[in-house]
Amino acid sequence: MFLTRIGSSYYHLHPDNRTLVWDRLPMILTPVILWLFKSGPDGNLFYWGVIAAYALSKAAEYFDAGLYDLFGAVSGHTLKHSIGAVAPYLFYRALRQKEKIIRAA
Repeated sequence: MFLTRIGSSYYHLHPDNRTLVWDRLPMILTPVILWLFKSGPDGNLFYWGVIAAYALSKAAEYFDAGLYDLFGAVSGHTLKHSIGAVAPYLFYRALRQKEKIIRAA
């Protein structure tokens, strides 16, 4: 999430196709990191929930205008940020779940 923040900030300072890579790269790498560094069954559901929230937010962004036409006052861009805000919460829940398991051991 920290790297995503840095990449996104860099993109928004100078939005163009060259800087867009830095906005998206940390988000694209998250599934790879989860795949390479398996942590066992104790929190993966939450981690994959983060990926799902990202995928849903990207879908909302893609269908921005259509969603605005459908809902009127809410655009896909608004939904993108709302759904995207769920990802850090799910990551927090994963950390709390892991902490409970460690304390119980």
